[in-house]
Formats: sequence, structure tokens, C-alpha cells
Amino acid sequence: MICPICKKETKEKRGGKLYCPNCDIYLGDEDGFKISPGFETGKEEVDPSPPYENTPKSNYKKPFIIIFKKLIKIIFLISVILFVFSYFQKNKLPIKGEIMDSLYREPLQTELQIEPFKIQKKGSTYTIIPRYNYELYGLVVSQYDSENWFDFWHKGDPLNTKDACTIWGDNIKNNVYQKMKFSHGEFTCYAEFKPDIDYSWYSKFSSANLSNNHLLPGSEEIYNEIKKVTIGDQIHLKGYLVDYNVDSQNGRSSRNTSTIRTDDKCEIVYVTDFQILKKGNPIYYLINRISGYLVIFSFIILILLFFRS
Repeated sequence: MICPICKKETKEKRGGKLYCPNCDIYLGDEDGFKISPGFETGKEEVDPSPPYENTPKSNYKKPFIIIFKKLIKIIFLISVILFVFSYFQKNKLPIKGEIMDSLYREPLQTELQIEPFKIQKKGSTYTIIPRYNYELYGLVVSQYDSENWFDFWHKGDPLNTKDACTIWGDNIKNNVYQKMKFSHGEFTCYAEFKPDIDYSWYSKFSSANLSNNHLLPGSEEIYNEIKKVTIGDQIHLKGYLVDYNVDSQNGRSSRNTSTIRTDDKCEIVYVTDFQILKKGNPIYYLINRISGYLVIFSFIILILLFFRS
């Protein structure tokens, strides 16, 4: 007899009755078996009455559970593949043709006369000392979010929520950035050439067209925009280059900004205006996020099905 559920022929008998070993369901008696109307068995249809009348009710659910489990396994496998693929694609930098003209400008730094001012942030007191007006158009090549559970140093410096390492000008114009890879530590941006790159490219990179910006948001709205920044974004910011002191439960600490682009220090920017002009890889970031959730969800379902069975 052919089982109407799995479509496989079975001859297994239990006490003179036919059972499907795959679905573990009762098919009928050996001589006068029962079968649903419309199912082809390859034999004469003897009795069109409802099938499996002597099958335990718990067995009715097994074919559904088997199909559901297979579906979850497929979702899990596809989600893992999409997550890994999108993880490596989402941080790719845009090609030169996708770069906005404004990113070829040099940062603008001008004199200002503003007295130091104080800010309270999560129990810490900041004394902000403005040095210069500052405006930057840049491509984000790496970034670091200091609001993570393992960064203990920034617990006493809660206003410095994100670092954005940016390039502009000649580093984009001559396409050298595509021959490089960028990374970030808690305080430092690292730039190095990819393996097997011809040495002729080395002279084309200018450290004067790269800066690591410690961003201090001037408002909650600006904070929310800065938090959205990802690698590959093209940004525009205005504010002040500042020094600052912070008094917290960890004591007092001080940081001073770079005021020139030719040193190896970081720019500390108190941000009064911030825009993401163009997102880098929004589709891959969305795929990565959704697939990540699906991996977790489907894995939990598989664990529950395993213990239930």
C-alpha cells in the first residue's frame, strides 16, 4: 500500500494491520484496508470512509511536526548563510563613482571665542574647552561604539559615545582607499595596505587626509544620529574642536584635541550638527540584522523540538 502522507509504499504489518513506518500511522486492515478518497494506492480502493480510525490521536500530529521541523532546519541553514555573507559585505566601502563631490573638500577649521562650559552626563561632570570651529565632510572607513559592555574605560567618559575614522580628499580621489583595510580599537584608527598590493600605491596614501574623530554629541537628537553611523557612510558634521575634563566616580581625567591634520593625534569634536549624507550598505546591513534574528529564533525552536521529541 502507498501511504497518502509520505507517498511511500509500505508492507509493514502489526498484528495483521498495515502501518506506515515513516509516519507511524495506521493505514488499514490487511484484507480490507481503509483509505481516504482521492489517494492513489496502486490497488483497488476498498473503503472510502475516514482513514486511521484506530490510530492514536497523538500520531496524527507527527507528519506535521516532521514537516515543520524540516522547514525550521531550512530556515536556520539559509539564515546562517545569509548572515555570514552579509557580515562581510556590509562593511565594504563604496566605489569612487558613488562618492559625493563634497567629500573632496578639506576640513574647515576657524578661530572662535567661546568660554568653557559644563555638561552633566550620567553622573559625570564635563568641562568643555572649545578651541576652534570645525566642519568635516568624510567617508567613514571604521568606527567604534564605546557603549558596549566590555569597554570599562569609557564608563567614566559617557559623553564620548562613538569614534568615527574618516577619509576625504586625495585619499578618495586617487582611489588608494580601495587598496587598504581599516580597523579600530578603543581609541585608535588603524590603516594598512591589503596583502600583495603593489608598493607604488604606498606613496599615494596621505595620513593628512584621515582623522579619527571622538564625537561628543551636543544634543539627544545628534546623539541618535551619530549612533546610526556605520562603515561606508558619507557624513557631514559641524561643531567645535575641544579639550575637556571629566569628573566621575573614577576620578578626574582630561583629553586634548588635535588641531592639525598632519599629526597622529585624534580630533575631539563637540558636535552641534550632524548628517549622514549617504548610507554605505543599507541592504546588507538589513539582511545581516534580519538573518541574525532568524538564526537565533530558528535555533531556539529546534532546541525545543529536540527536547519535546
